Amino acid sequence: MTADDAPTAGRPTVVVRGRGGPWLLGALILICGYLVADALARGYVRDAVQTLPWLAGACWAVYVLLVRPCVRLSDDGAVVVNVLRVHALPWSRVSHVTARALVRIHLDDGRSVVCWGAPAGRDRGRPDLITPYLDRASTGVPAAVRGGATDAVVSGWDPVGAAGILVCLLGMALSLLA
Repeated sequence: MTADDAPTAGRPTVVVRGRGGPWLLGALILICGYLVADALARGYVRDAVQTLPWLAGACWAVYVLLVRPCVRLSDDGAVVVNVLRVHALPWSRVSHVTARALVRIHLDDGRSVVCWGAPAGRDRGRPDLITPYLDRASTGVPAAVRGGATDAVVSGWDPVGAAGILVCLLGMALSLLA
């Protein structure tokens, strides 16, 4: 993609995230599955049940830390999903974007949001999907697209990540009591 391929109306949302997290999660799920299956095959059902929440917690931690963080880019703006936090940033509120090791989106009110899940550079042959959106943010949004003063930056807790952590902690507590 080049700067001339800047997003146009109707273009689908692009999700940018690191590449290593899903592979690590898959390997961890296979290892945890093997450990539980091995305990069950040897007849240690109680041990398998007691270790399951801990193994699920490890898998969930890898998912929340390495797989879930991402940046969703669309013509309306960017949605940044960090660890346990989600930020919806309309382009009309973005003043500029810096891309070093990670992407940092600076807002017009002086705040900035670091995108944990979006590596800034090209990655071994992967097309640089984020640059056209960054170019659009740095050059500004056309007045016809700009929404006006009602474009608000929305930040909040990530309910998916938090609920998963709570379920894993509850399972771990119950396994300690058993």
